[in-house]
Amino acid sequence: PLGGIYTGLKTSRADVILFLACDMPWVSVQLLRRVARAISLKTEAVFTKQNRFAGFPFALRVTALAQVERQIGTGDFSLQTLARNLQGKFVRAKMSELVDLDTPDDLAQARRRLKLVVRKS
Repeated sequence: PLGGIYTGLKTSRADVILFLACDMPWVSVQLLRRVARAISLKTEAVFTKQNRFAGFPFALRVTALAQVERQIGTGDFSLQTLARNLQGKFVRAKMSELVDLDTPDDLAQARRRLKLVVRKS
């Protein structure tokens, strides 16, 4: 994802960017708010913690562009390295919010889950 992060930071006019994954349909507004609120003037990055790893969604200050450029230049495209080098803060999320859809089976499970939610409402 470092290429997309680079493009977002390089082209944005905002001070902070919230990065989302397109294959994570259960991310809540509450989680996005917690990530956004956790970034401060002294914090360059806030990541969601997934099984002890930095993951999506996350927020970066545009000042993180220099670190992203350095990593790309050395061929290190790791989000974990970026989180470590930026000394990112972490927020916890429910595992159910961090489910991603990578396979046809993941999609089938998501469809079943959605049917359950619709039936309850």
